[in-house]
Amino acid sequence: MTQVFISYSRKDISFINRLAADLKTAGIDVWYDVSRIAGGARWRSEIENALRNSQYVIVVLSPDSIVSEWVEREFLFSSNLKRKIIPLMYRACELPLNYVDLNYIDVQGESYAQNFDELLKVLNVGSKTSTLPASNVANPPFKWKTLPIALMGGGAILTAVLLGSLLMKGLIPPAPTPTEMMVVTQGLTPPTLTSIPASATPTSTSVPTPSSDFWITYDSNINGNRDIFLLNPVTGETRGVITDRYHDKVGTWSPDGKFLAFESSRTDPNYYQIYLYNSGQGITISLTESAECSSFAPDWSPDGEKIIFYSYCINSQRDIYIMNRDGSARHQLTTSTGEDEFPAFSPDGNSITFTSTRNGKYQILLMNTDGSNQRVVADGCSSTFSPDGNWLWFSTNCDDSDIKRIRIDGTNSSTIGPMFGSNPSLSPDGLFVVFQSNDDIWIMGVDGSNPKPLTSGSALDGAPSWWEP
Repeated sequence: MTQVFISYSRKDISFINRLAADLKTAGIDVWYDVSRIAGGARWRSEIENALRNSQYVIVVLSPDSIVSEWVEREFLFSSNLKRKIIPLMYRACELPLNYVDLNYIDVQGESYAQNFDELLKVLNVGSKTSTLPASNVANPPFKWKTLPIALMGGGAILTAVLLGSLLMKGLIPPAPTPTEMMVVTQGLTPPTLTSIPASATPTSTSVPTPSSDFWITYDSNINGNRDIFLLNPVTGETRGVITDRYHDKVGTWSPDGKFLAFESSRTDPNYYQIYLYNSGQGITISLTESAECSSFAPDWSPDGEKIIFYSYCINSQRDIYIMNRDGSARHQLTTSTGEDEFPAFSPDGNSITFTSTRNGKYQILLMNTDGSNQRVVADGCSSTFSPDGNWLWFSTNCDDSDIKRIRIDGTNSSTIGPMFGSNPSLSPDGLFVVFQSNDDIWIMGVDGSNPKPLTSGSALDGAPSWWEP
């Protein structure tokens, strides 16, 4: 099936949802980011992977998208991959240099229905699959050009310079070696032992050594799609937990270790929802269902009765929600105009930490479990509590950056360890922190000592958390 990547500004999300639905009806596999995933590093990796797996890239042009740094990065990277780029003019704007020699398809207003068939023809699908009215334009204003990139005069030189600059800065990752693949036995009941490349086993450790009583949950695309695994940080034993054909990620275990809450696109590839996996019965149920919102990043209350998460809806709003473990009594906790994401419960169950952009930058906030008393603690992203509840651990940015901790009253901030990383998670005994760095899982002491990788290779590994059997 043809896969199409849609590059766009989030301010145009209503049109993007319509476009994606129409393309899906026409039999086309559509990928567009509605999640922001879980931190900048994984976001970048997921986008890179999606672009590599797509044959076409649709760029939706608008005054907002042409000034978007990420739209520019996606254009340059897809050009470097020699993907076919299809510009759609959604809202009138002055074309930047990258697009001056590309004729676009006009999808403004009524032109969308008139010219949708032309888009299908470019995608080699044909108008017979279109559910929209046939075009009544004899000569639609479109002419396709196959490029890696098409620029006038010195534009090609400028693009080469930009590509080189982004590669040097790590904004466009170098082409990876072929992804290691493994055969995973279908079925969801752990603890089935799953083979994993030798390069992904832990290196030898020095004292102190993590307890083998604590395992690490993480997700990986080592099978081609996202799956959820368990890893013993001492022995290197790896177990597949959710290893089916769907994209399943960001799993966290209930305090009794029996239920896994995770996010998945198994119902609709364009929307992620929260699911619950019962390890004893080997069954999975949906906790959230929505045709307009995706839900992400579940976390459990200490008593195992509540789950918090954040939702991203077609109005581009991201807010924190809380619900019972069966999905009932869902309640919205934040309503800011910024992006509220990545919630986590305190060990005593009385507070929630989360990330927000309500003040124009990523910041760590605290609030009561009813949503009251929201206050800023520090600048940063993806925070979690220490087991004693006195500290917040986080990264300076939403991608690989300094791992930091700060007291919950906002004092005694410090950088921990020499490694850049993101999404830190403290072991239940409070002695170790696991985190992701450069799309691998790492571990170090809470004092920053002895950092070492637990996974390695070209697979994208992330979202680590702890499981106590």
